[in-house]
Amino acid sequence: MEKKKRGFTLIELLAVIVILSVIAIIAVSVIGDVIEQAKIKKYFSEEKAMESAAELYLVKNQNSLEDGVKTQTIDLRTLVDAKTIKAVHDSGNGGLCNGKVLVEVGENEKSVSFKGCLKCSNYETKGEECGYELAETEIVDKNKCQLEVGTGANASYYYINSEEDLYAFSNSVNAGEDYTGKVVSLNKNLDMSKTIEEVQESCGDTVTTFNPIGNSTNQFKGTFEGNAYTISNLTINQSSTNYVGLFGYNAGTIRGLNIEGISITGNQYVGGIAGYNTGTIRDIALLSASITGTDRYIGGITGYGGTVTNVLANVNVTGSSYAGGISGYGSTLSNIVLKDGLISGNNSGMIGYASKNSVISSIYTSDSVSLSNCTGNCGNYNGGTVLIFNGVIFNQDRKNDINMYESALTTWIGGYVDEANIAEANNYYFDYDDYTSSNRKIILKSRSRNPINVTLQGDGTPSSPYEIGSVDEWKQASALVHLVGKYYKLTSDIDFSGKQYYMLGSSKNQFKGTLEGEGYVLKNIDVKGYNYVGLSGYNVGTIKGLNVQDITVSGHDYYIGGIAGYNTGTISDIALSGTVVGVSNNISSYVGGITGSGGTLISIIANVDVTGHQYAGGICGRGDRTTNLNKIILEGGTIGADSYSARIGYFDSGTLTPAIYARSNISQPCWNHCRWYPTYSQYGFAGEDFDSSYYNDLQYYGTNLKLDTTLTGDTDSSGYVFGYNSNESDIIVIKNGSTNAVSSDQIISTSSTCTNRVLPTCRLLTFKPRAEQDGMEAEFECEDDEVVTDEEDRIKVSSYFHSTRTTAATSFDRIGTIKVISDERKTEKGGSVYSIWTALTDPEHIPHPNTCYYFHYGAEDKCGNFKSYVTSYCLSY
Repeated sequence: MEKKKRGFTLIELLAVIVILSVIAIIAVSVIGDVIEQAKIKKYFSEEKAMESAAELYLVKNQNSLEDGVKTQTIDLRTLVDAKTIKAVHDSGNGGLCNGKVLVEVGENEKSVSFKGCLKCSNYETKGEECGYELAETEIVDKNKCQLEVGTGANASYYYINSEEDLYAFSNSVNAGEDYTGKVVSLNKNLDMSKTIEEVQESCGDTVTTFNPIGNSTNQFKGTFEGNAYTISNLTINQSSTNYVGLFGYNAGTIRGLNIEGISITGNQYVGGIAGYNTGTIRDIALLSASITGTDRYIGGITGYGGTVTNVLANVNVTGSSYAGGISGYGSTLSNIVLKDGLISGNNSGMIGYASKNSVISSIYTSDSVSLSNCTGNCGNYNGGTVLIFNGVIFNQDRKNDINMYESALTTWIGGYVDEANIAEANNYYFDYDDYTSSNRKIILKSRSRNPINVTLQGDGTPSSPYEIGSVDEWKQASALVHLVGKYYKLTSDIDFSGKQYYMLGSSKNQFKGTLEGEGYVLKNIDVKGYNYVGLSGYNVGTIKGLNVQDITVSGHDYYIGGIAGYNTGTISDIALSGTVVGVSNNISSYVGGITGSGGTLISIIANVDVTGHQYAGGICGRGDRTTNLNKIILEGGTIGADSYSARIGYFDSGTLTPAIYARSNISQPCWNHCRWYPTYSQYGFAGEDFDSSYYNDLQYYGTNLKLDTTLTGDTDSSGYVFGYNSNESDIIVIKNGSTNAVSSDQIISTSSTCTNRVLPTCRLLTFKPRAEQDGMEAEFECEDDEVVTDEEDRIKVSSYFHSTRTTAATSFDRIGTIKVISDERKTEKGGSVYSIWTALTDPEHIPHPNTCYYFHYGAEDKCGNFKSYVTSYCLSY
């Protein structure tokens, strides 16, 4: 029988149109995201182009950074007018963007950093050090009190775009919609202080109050995706009602929320997020809350049951019994920080009351949290089948430090995930709202809204390491630490004064790369954590060539060190000064000036105060059998512990070579098993004494203490040696063959026969191509401490030009032709001299055009004390 053709009915046509419209909306949304990301990349490339343009501008205007100017701002318009860059067009409104470049000169006056900043209608770089972020578009709810609907890859989506929508969502769950297999997505911050009259203007008189989402009859069974938005100022006052919270009864998943300024009151089963929970609550920042129950099972996060993980809480909880800062009763808890609060009720704990069968791990409580009005079983009570739990208590001075939170929570540290794997990664992490602000606070963020962008120069290979030259770039590097085999290098000194420090690796995200310090300085670091705390919390890679000045490391229990809390990798060519403290009087163990553990430590100078309960050392806390030490000098400090303290450290054997020295007057307060005392196969190692009169004596350190110095050379081919800083006040690490400190290429020697051991000093006045374009010329002046009385007493000077900078002289006689300062240039203690190099002055070694030359110069006094220098840059004609 032949079938008849039939047309579409009107209803069918409308259904097709709706389906096509939804598909179009999704497609437009995806395309829009791609376009926005393309805009971000465009703007970022423009910022980098601005930085290069500013550098070119300064080269063309050589006087721009002279006369002691350390910082300046170059406007984008100035760069456009100077024709070093074209104007930047605004992709938002078609006009021109405003912009500027921040220029800063490093302390050694040879490193200059540039940071480009753009301000467009749809883009603005923000922050003290000028990062970049896309301005977030405010969601406008066009249909309040009704959730918008969309379709994702694996689920239906319902969007909350207003406070009214949250009311509508609550009403729908309580009416029987459980959202099984569906995702409810929060799309903006909600301020729930809006009056009920204001809500009724949009939703009608049927809405009389905000009710908890779900109850014992109608449970929420879907996924609530908070997207790291904030719900604030919510008040629920239902003192005679059970199952009270933002969610009354959760049997699904609630994640990704910041909650602030809420007040919840109920009878029993009362919690900040869920009154009763058989599902999962995760990735929550309960920033401030008050939770009260007139009966039992009252908790900051959940009143009863379920799984709670990756949560930060600041909450006051009050109940008649079974009250806890996280859970009233029976939850499986992990990765939690209870930051502040007051917990009140019988049979209560700061964290909560649970079955011993529950999984409870990585839970920390600040000592600013208190437990009151508790009778019966309280605090850390273990009895029968129950556990009343306070958590691991930590000192409140670190409750706002991201390095402390890294012990428990998912944070920025090690948080970078390659875009190809982003869908498989946890979308949420904890970080500061603004890490450059003095009023910073730690909140929950999402990768989708606050991506962990890494914009470091380089690609992380040996030939092109990631470059770190600022506080912001150090923060970026800390997000990459878990990547295996990556290379990093410093490009300038970094001062962390008043700035938040991020550890380069932790126990969860170990540093697995290679950091080349290039002889630069990291200074004024203050890092506070729990265990595994240091410049790097946990190093399995290589850290070398660093000057670390005035670092303060404070850990709580164990593995605390100036460079690495725990180290199984290599730490070499380090000069460190600072303080390392284990703050727990009866617990803190394995505390060391360089590392709390062992590993390989080579070529290190430390001047550090170390304090711990036991196993404290100026270099290592306690090293295992793999520990390898060589060329170690403990210059100063106080090494203190109740027991098992030693100037260098304690070791389970290992390789301890003879080249390990400690200044003889280092103080070592210790009560038991100290210095050399062997017990339980542990050996306290003091190192060989050297007299305090040789403190900071580079020649003695090189000749007698076996350290690689500018005198003895780079004997282990590490690429680094030790030399004096610019004012000779300290010995620092220097990149062999390059200059990162003013005097980092000094070659010095002091006389062994004269009582006078003061070195002559020189200062470069000019260094430039000759105006005739036939060679090079330079002028420098030198002086000595003794008054010049006759020709024989004059200091001798010498200089030469060379195209290979690494051929710095190793003795005065190799610098060049020795000259005396002429009478007309003689001063009381020295004088200045010109060096001119042309084909006429040196016909056997003539200069060549288009070849870049460095300038070597130096002086020697009548006792044979000498010092030589080499410029950090070359010039050509």
